Amino acid sequence: MKFGEGRLPRQVRNAKSDFGPGISRLTLGLTVSLLVGCASGPPRFDQALLADQGTDVRNQGVVQAYRVFCPDVLEIRIAGRPDLSGWRAIDAEGRIDLGRLGRLRVEGHTAPQVVRLLSEETGIPPPQIQVRVTEYNSQQIYLFGQVMPNEGRKIKDEGGRMQDESGPGGSQSSSLIHPSSFNPHPSSQRAVPYRGPETVLDLLQRVGGITPGAAPNDVHVIRSRLGDNKPPEVFHIDLRAIVINQDQSTNLRLQPFDQVFVGEAKRSSLEKCLPPCLRPVYEKLCGIRRPGSFSYGDPLPVQTLKANIAARNASIQLATFRGAGDGE
Repeated sequence: MKFGEGRLPRQVRNAKSDFGPGISRLTLGLTVSLLVGCASGPPRFDQALLADQGTDVRNQGVVQAYRVFCPDVLEIRIAGRPDLSGWRAIDAEGRIDLGRLGRLRVEGHTAPQVVRLLSEETGIPPPQIQVRVTEYNSQQIYLFGQVMPNEGRKIKDEGGRMQDESGPGGSQSSSLIHPSSFNPHPSSQRAVPYRGPETVLDLLQRVGGITPGAAPNDVHVIRSRLGDNKPPEVFHIDLRAIVINQDQSTNLRLQPFDQVFVGEAKRSSLEKCLPPCLRPVYEKLCGIRRPGSFSYGDPLPVQTLKANIAARNASIQLATFRGAGDGE
């Protein structure tokens, strides 16, 4: 008998001896319940977003509303005039080369308007002229946060041609307003071609969707308004209401150089607190990771690291600009 053990009742001694294993079993039970709860939850929202079938209806007229600029590329088809048909890149002066007819200025016009300009220039009736944009190179939309990362994927344009999803160069603009007020650690930052006033939902579908760890209630669009000399506008997008309830009231139509931010869900943040050895199990049971998506345990690609540095420099420049304005 150990010292002092005889003074304790037998029930207390038994409870004392079982205390450690009891706590271990309780902790294990809570952990298993948490993981099973994640695994048995509702279908993943990221998959429901990609399954939405309303894109064709929402995108009616979007392509026709796109305004062309340098260095966009047009495909022109004119009946009976093979010399005027073909691919035409818009040059730095906003013009396209029409051979003997000279160089026609098309900058800032939509495809239907370019048809009318060609009709006036050639005397050919508009019904015999077809114009469409084949390469969207002049304008971008900037993506931040929990959007599926660009891993060299190719996407189709309206003509069925495959092109880089990131657009020309895939680089980030140094004039971006970094949305650090929403999330100081975005998982990805990149630019994709702007293709007309499509909705936020249609853009996310076009670029491959959101990550399984995204927060549908934390989606915002930042519109800089620098050209209007006005403060930036911030729009909240209720992505869950758009996809699940078909409520299109916040499904904003985008403008060139808008910035789309998708926040991170709490369960995804919780994964960062787990030891690296447990993260794969957590990802598998909670449905946070799927084949082809990123993992928080994976190293950041070089391109994402460069984007992070560019965004940080942009935020420093913005802070300096604001400080100078306050000093005045």
